[in-house]
Amino acid sequence: GTEIMPYIISNASELKKANEMINSAVAYSEAYYKVTADIDYQNNEWVPLGRPHNNGFAGTFDGGNHVIKNVKVTNFGGQNAINGFFASANDTTVIKDLGLENITIQLYTNQQTAYIGGFIGRGAGTISNCYIKNSSVVNTGNFSEWGTGAFAGCAWRSAKFTNCYAYNVTVTAKTIPGGFIGKLDDVTVFENCYAGAITITNAKYAGFGHATKSATVTN
Repeated sequence: GTEIMPYIISNASELKKANEMINSAVAYSEAYYKVTADIDYQNNEWVPLGRPHNNGFAGTFDGGNHVIKNVKVTNFGGQNAINGFFASANDTTVIKDLGLENITIQLYTNQQTAYIGGFIGRGAGTISNCYIKNSSVVNTGNFSEWGTGAFAGCAWRSAKFTNCYAYNVTVTAKTIPGGFIGKLDDVTVFENCYAGAITITNAKYAGFGHATKSATVTN
């Protein structure tokens, strides 16, 4: 579980096992994981990675320039509904070199606070060289605190996104949807990021994202 000896993820069963580990204990959520092959999850149900812990996934997830595809997340609610392939990240988190394709996020809950993103629900730390495409994110809640985005639902704890994009993603939300990110809850840095071919429906806001805090945007 270290950078020198990471937990290796080479197939769907190992991906599921790593997710169970991360979601079971803080020690596993702070470890190092590396994907070594493209993985087809075959549209099986996925529990958002890093969901149970208040601060989310706090380790390193190295995608190894591979793709994880055909993942489905359906109706994970709770007091704070934070959902995506990754649920929530911490300020120590590193997620890098990972592509997600054909990800389906569907959330039907009226909890007070919820952040839903195709790649990550609530992003923090450093997320670099990552993308999501050919996917859909659906959020049917009514609360104004919700943030929904093709890539991320929300950013917090001085998140930094570098060389990331969302392409050909449908975002359905009643409040605060964004093409790349739904809502900024902290100072955020975006470098070399873009959103393209995004379809936003049922929207109050649209575009790259909705900012309640300051952001630095470069290229």
